[in-house]
Amino acid sequence: GEPTTGEDAAGQPQGGDEGDAPPVFPVNNVSDLAAHVLNSINVEVTLHDNRQPLCTDGIVSNGCWGSGRPQSASGGKDQKKEPQKEERPEDVALSLSPAKFHAPREQEIKMDLRWQMQHVTGTIARAFGINGGAAEAQLWLFHAPPASTCEEPLNAYSARNEQTTLKDLQRSTAYVSTAGKKPLSLHAVELPFHPGRQAIERGFCPLCVRFFDSAVREVGSCVVVVPINGAVQDVLTEAAGKLQPEWGISGPLRAMEVMDGRLHKIHRPEVPVRSLACFGKSNIFYYGLRVEADADGGRPATEIYHCDRQSQQAFAQPLLLSLAAGEKSGSVKQRCKEKLNVPDSEFKSWRLVRCGSRT
Repeated sequence: GEPTTGEDAAGQPQGGDEGDAPPVFPVNNVSDLAAHVLNSINVEVTLHDNRQPLCTDGIVSNGCWGSGRPQSASGGKDQKKEPQKEERPEDVALSLSPAKFHAPREQEIKMDLRWQMQHVTGTIARAFGINGGAAEAQLWLFHAPPASTCEEPLNAYSARNEQTTLKDLQRSTAYVSTAGKKPLSLHAVELPFHPGRQAIERGFCPLCVRFFDSAVREVGSCVVVVPINGAVQDVLTEAAGKLQPEWGISGPLRAMEVMDGRLHKIHRPEVPVRSLACFGKSNIFYYGLRVEADADGGRPATEIYHCDRQSQQAFAQPLLLSLAAGEKSGSVKQRCKEKLNVPDSEFKSWRLVRCGSRT
């Protein structure tokens, strides 16, 4: 038969004139059918809010100490009628966060491995009802939740994406086919800014700021755009305008970076933005700045971090305390308990250990 409107005489799909609309691959013969079957794939897409809290190694700074209980454990007579999807520990931790954000949404979307990146992101935008004519440019894709992985966005660079197909994404992930056809998983996040080289060419860069309260809980976050040649004070000024009254953060602010559960550096206001460890990192949702009230007034503070007793691996977010000369360890430990609001039943198993040499 004659090729349909979606295909030219050479059997190639027509398209591209409608921007992010996926091309049509008609099936006119056995060869077309084989290609269709080979390239059809169900993609499990999870859409994340760009305000979703940082989740490092499954740990969220939500102020809940001890094992969190999943929502399904709350009891109820209706629980037996419908089997509920098993909640992951990360999802439980996120649900207990004081930060306001939309919970991740999941959809299984049928796609074609021959689609290019703009077709994939455009289809995801329509499936989730994301508004905006340039929706394909406003979505970043990952193989894992953006705030939980150090990997770069799969479509951060427009020049690279012009020829990138869904098949290329499939090859770049640890996608293993088991019994049956396991869906490919993608995680998407809608950006609160216009990505691409344009911002860099204009001399600006986006940074993710995560706000922490006095109990070292992440209470909110935002993305600020500051001059590349600016200073940390520019970031703090932008961040101050994003503060919400319910967060309980007031007074002078300080910015710091935390890496692998340890304090990397507290940045003075005059420090250049270019010197930040998170500067130039593509995944701003994982590499960002921790901003909080400077309760110590610039005085030297001691880092107290969480450490696993067996592996000696640091985890979570450290806290900073100004210690008085000659202050006893019992007093320091009690102040930690009160600052973090740790229940007695949990705190009784905590130990305070001094690290490093005496000063």
